Amino acid sequence: MSRLMLLLGFGGLLAIIALSGFDALRVLNQFRKDDDQIRRQFLFRNRVLNNIRAEVYLSGTYVRDYLLEPDPERASGSGASLENVRREMEADLASYGSQLEPAESAPYSALRTELAQYWVTLEPILKWDAKKRQAQGYAFLRDAVFPRRTAMLEVAGRIADINEQ
Repeated sequence: MSRLMLLLGFGGLLAIIALSGFDALRVLNQFRKDDDQIRRQFLFRNRVLNNIRAEVYLSGTYVRDYLLEPDPERASGSGASLENVRREMEADLASYGSQLEPAESAPYSALRTELAQYWVTLEPILKWDAKKRQAQGYAFLRDAVFPRRTAMLEVAGRIADINEQ
């Protein structure tokens, strides 16, 4: 009788240990899935932010090339490239917005506002002729483009910091 009781007791104990082991494996697997999802989201958002930063720098380069280029044909090529960068940036912003965390909504809105103001600032220069570009181009770069670009990159940096947290 006591052997039967010992067998049932130890058997029950072994069954409980086995069940808790299986449950621990299930919980560990869920942690791993959650960690993979968080890592994918982080990498995606980090890549999009890096793309936006690169596009901001690239747009500055195209603006510079457009404003300082005396040849109208080459200048229009830089203007077209600038429009392509704008479209890519808008797509990246929309993509990032679809993955937005609540803590990022204010900095994201600030970035969208800064970018919108940047493009509004650039719109008139795309209609300038070569003479006006040559006369006012450098001052426009110094006084309008570079400060806006710096402000946008600071906002993108704040979003990246929030993303890393």
